[in-house]
Amino acid sequence: MLRIKFVHTPKPKQFKYNPRYYDPEKEEFEKRKAELRKQKGYDTGSSIRGAFTNRSLARRKAQRSSNIRLLIILAVLLIIGWWLLQ
Repeated sequence: MLRIKFVHTPKPKQFKYNPRYYDPEKEEFEKRKAELRKQKGYDTGSSIRGAFTNRSLARRKAQRSSNIRLLIILAVLLIIGWWLLQ
């Protein structure tokens, strides 16, 4: 049986990954660190949520100060323009 393929999709390459370096002290340290985070109730999502909240608050504060600065500049220009026209 002869099959003709017009579209050939190659299979993904598979790699055999063998780590070259292994540090048992570092591995033990990471395990202890993860264990302490569990005990303290560390939640990775909370830090991400906090970062988004802090960023939005900082953005609002910057926008507010930018608006105030713009109003002050416009007021000064209007006063100077009024003074020049008199």
